[in-house]
Amino acid sequence: MTMLDPDYFKQTVKLNQPTIDNLFTVFRNKKDNSYSFCDPLGNEILFAKRKSSNIYIIIDTKYNQLAEIEKFGIRCNKFHRLYKLYFKKKDFNQMIAIHQNNGMNSNTFNIPPIVEHGSGINSFKSVENMYDNDHKINSRIIFNSNKYVRPAHFINCVKSIKNCQYYQDRTIKFEMSKESANKFNVYLDSPLSVVQGFLLALINIRI
Repeated sequence: MTMLDPDYFKQTVKLNQPTIDNLFTVFRNKKDNSYSFCDPLGNEILFAKRKSSNIYIIIDTKYNQLAEIEKFGIRCNKFHRLYKLYFKKKDFNQMIAIHQNNGMNSNTFNIPPIVEHGSGINSFKSVENMYDNDHKINSRIIFNSNKYVRPAHFINCVKSIKNCQYYQDRTIKFEMSKESANKFNVYLDSPLSVVQGFLLALINIRI
C-alpha cells in the first residue's frame, strides 16, 4: 500500500483529486473539540478545528488552512440539513463538496467533476449553480447513503448511529465504522479526495 506523505496537500490541486489510499482513521479529541485524520500507520494528515458554532476549518500538518466547512440546520436537531465544503476559505466562494440531508437514513453527497488537466480547482459557486449544471456532460458526481446494515471493510466495529456507507451507483465509495468512543475507521475510494472524505466522516460523527 502506498502511504500518503503528511505534506501531500502542499499542491492545492490535491484538494479535489481522487484519493490514492483507501484506509484511514479519524480520532476525536473531546477536550478541545478537534479531530485528526490519519493514515493506517497513525501518521496525522489533516486536522479539523471549530472556528465558530457553524464553522470548522481543515488544516494540514504545517497549519495551513486547506478548507472551511459551513453547516446549516436547526440547533436542536443533530441531523443538520446542509454542509458546504469551501476551497481554503468561505470568502473564495468555491465549494468542492455539498452534503444534503434528505431524512434519517438518506443523504446525498455532491462533488464537482474531476479536473483531469491543468491545475485549477473545479467547484460549485452555489447550490443553485450545482443544479443548473445537471444537464451538462460534466455534471456533479453524486453519492447516496442508505440505512447502514453491516460493515463491508472493518471487523472491529461497534453498533452506532454514526456508522455509515455512501454509494456511487451500487459501489461503496465511503464507509465509516465506529471502533471506540473517539476512534472511527474510514474506507475511502476514488473519485473522492481525502479532504472530501474527511468532511463525510466529520458530518457523520455529528460535528
